[in-house]
Amino acid sequence: KGPNTGGMGAYGPSGVASPEDIKQVGDWLTQIVRYMKDEGQEYKGPIYAGMIKTKAGIHFLEINCRFGDPENQVLMTLFEGSLYDVYDKILRGERPEMKMRPGHAVCVVVAAPGYPESAKTNLTISGLEQAATYTNVKVFHAGTRRLADGTVVNHGGRVLGITAYSPVSVADARYAAYNVVRGIDLQGKQWRNDIGLHTN
Repeated sequence: KGPNTGGMGAYGPSGVASPEDIKQVGDWLTQIVRYMKDEGQEYKGPIYAGMIKTKAGIHFLEINCRFGDPENQVLMTLFEGSLYDVYDKILRGERPEMKMRPGHAVCVVVAAPGYPESAKTNLTISGLEQAATYTNVKVFHAGTRRLADGTVVNHGGRVLGITAYSPVSVADARYAAYNVVRGIDLQGKQWRNDIGLHTN
């Protein structure tokens, strides 16, 4: 419900996709990559598929030749290894192993007032130093810029991606992420309060 926005949060691993769903999506994406190669447009790299699962099945909403945002903040929080090695193998035509550390991650996007219709910009952001002291929480900057005097302001609608990791549960990661979200001072900030709430 509400206006259409960019991604406002993500969590992982997801408990809503069955092994059958994952296989089906993987088969579809493999077909797309093979078709591109057959058409003389070979592609090597990440593919982000925005999808929705309904009573009628799984449907594509969009496909991008990049990582998803904010899904990637969760992915990189759980990823163990070197992206350089992953891309090196991809470019060599080899299948890389994406090793994930055990545990859970939750990313909550902090958005500017007025987003998505007309986001207000150049609002001062504070609380970032305190956020940096939290264990297992990372603040990913999106729509921000630093002024000459060191002040951080927003210059976009989706401003920050507060991402927390927990080796225990989605609930623990969610609790940590929302603690940091509440400590960020951005006048009129907005965020969803249900990210990772219904995990299965």
